[in-house]
Amino acid sequence: MGLSVEKGKEEELKKRLMELVKKGICAGNEVERYLEELKGLTNVLYSYKEKQKLANFYKALADPTRIDMVRIIGTRSLAVCEITAILGISQPTVTHHLKILERAGIIMPRRKGRLTYYELMRKELLKEFERILRS
Repeated sequence: MGLSVEKGKEEELKKRLMELVKKGICAGNEVERYLEELKGLTNVLYSYKEKQKLANFYKALADPTRIDMVRIIGTRSLAVCEITAILGISQPTVTHHLKILERAGIIMPRRKGRLTYYELMRKELLKEFERILRS
């Protein structure tokens, strides 16, 4: 019973595997069984769109200032002026970082009168930060 891999992808996978066997990089015994196992692994790959979303999420967290922002916004909703005061960085820099976090789906803005307040959309992030720091 074959796994659901498109025929073209299956042929490409087999071609790459056979090339690796010829070069002695992969074992040559039971190639067909090995091919079935590898086909199964191709089914766990993320789509391009999913990979981009994950990459953007982790890129957004790849800056110490943004980690600070996530931590303080996780305590309560904060306006740009409050974040600027807490972190001691310029308002344009704060706004820049907030946009990156917003695009990654980590925070969301809420207008309240003249000010925009930012809230953490993913509360579990703070727990994950603590788990990582403890390990």
